[in-house]
Amino acid sequence: MGNAFTVMDCQGAPASSSLNFSAGVSTLTNQLVMNCVGTAVKVGNASVTIRNSIFFNNTGVLGGAVYLAPGASLTLASVVFLNNSAVQGSAVYVDK
Repeated sequence: MGNAFTVMDCQGAPASSSLNFSAGVSTLTNQLVMNCVGTAVKVGNASVTIRNSIFFNNTGVLGGAVYLAPGASLTLASVVFLNNSAVQGSAVYVDK
């Protein structure tokens, strides 16, 4: 059997409910992140690795699933993006 997923379901949560990384080094593993409004994961001045995770049905303006700010670092490994939407970057938006 594989590792169990930790579910983050933003259904019914206030808009802009998300994971925010503004500094340091962080890793997300085995996550199912769904139904977030206002982008699911926001990476500021940080280094984030996301592994073995699924982003489903998230919405935002810049990045439905992930927003990457200037100077931030993001590593993705075995990540699936399904049915995410945004004005720009339905799965991932990389800001310059």
